[in-house]
Amino acid sequence: MVGGGLLLEALKDEDVTEVVVVGRSPVRISHAKLREVLVSDLVEGAHQISAMDACFFTVGVTASGKNEAEYTRLTYDLTLSVAEALVEQNPAMTFVYVSGQGTGGNAMWARVKRRTEDALLAIPFRAAYMFRPGFIVPVGVKSKTKLYQRIYTGIEIAALCVLGFPGLFAIGAFTGIFFGPLGMDIHLTETYFIVAHFNFLLVCGLLMTAVAGIYFLWPRLTGHRYPNAMWKFVAIPVFLGFILTFWPQLIVGYLGMPRRYHAVPAEHQVLNVLSTAGTTVLALGYVLFLLYWGWSLREGKRPVLSLIRRMFPKSVVNSDELGRAMLKVAKTGFSKKILETNDIAALRT
Repeated sequence: MVGGGLLLEALKDEDVTEVVVVGRSPVRISHAKLREVLVSDLVEGAHQISAMDACFFTVGVTASGKNEAEYTRLTYDLTLSVAEALVEQNPAMTFVYVSGQGTGGNAMWARVKRRTEDALLAIPFRAAYMFRPGFIVPVGVKSKTKLYQRIYTGIEIAALCVLGFPGLFAIGAFTGIFFGPLGMDIHLTETYFIVAHFNFLLVCGLLMTAVAGIYFLWPRLTGHRYPNAMWKFVAIPVFLGFILTFWPQLIVGYLGMPRRYHAVPAEHQVLNVLSTAGTTVLALGYVLFLLYWGWSLREGKRPVLSLIRRMFPKSVVNSDELGRAMLKVAKTGFSKKILETNDIAALRT
């Protein structure tokens, strides 16, 4: 994810004339400035970029499930092997390494990262910079980490509700055409047709977007999230409930059924029952909405991103901001060799 964000920013930067990506899998991006080098051994790939002005080393693995020896081999040994191969061929290169916030602490991964940073700073590059970002929010890139993917699941669910708006609003808009001719206007006024028309036009679409807005904003404003998978059972009944409730009313109104009558003629009884069933489906959707809302107050876990932003506002950085900061340091330098997350703020402008 860090490498992907950096790549997008490098391709947009007018000062960057060539970008060489060395990796084990293709990036699936086509650009005039981009050249890919696919290798099985990153040390061999280092020879392909020895003439470049800077190297951004964004390779990393999680320490979860690994002992110190294995993690050292994949972090310290690999990074130093690539760095030593590069400095031997081009000591005028700038080397930028992405470490992590908390490096230098007591945890196993923090000790290994600190040894890696110290060793890199001792290598005679023209300049070397160690970035220690905290929590990184992917912007324009998709993280391979499931945690990041879950955070943005709410966007998809909210979109499901929003998509119901144009369909319901369009029905209301098109039915308004019927009131243009004077004869039709007189015939349809004070019938169920006008009731359905105004509900489609003014109520249905607005309520669908309101549901979407509440779903999307509630966790971000309060820190309590809904069960994402079950929320689809709110959007679908609400949409179908509106259709089943008011579409039969359009038909009976067109046939001349007045509104505000408690008795329904036998010829309209089927459509009346269908409309009543629609209100039941619609009510079910809103009951589920209230149940999930109540559940979120008591049981809803706080979204990880919202919680981290509230607790550690200086520890969260966007992937595009991190990429621009790394590029700026490589081009113009920086007063510090080790940059924490809050140092990135000084590089945003």
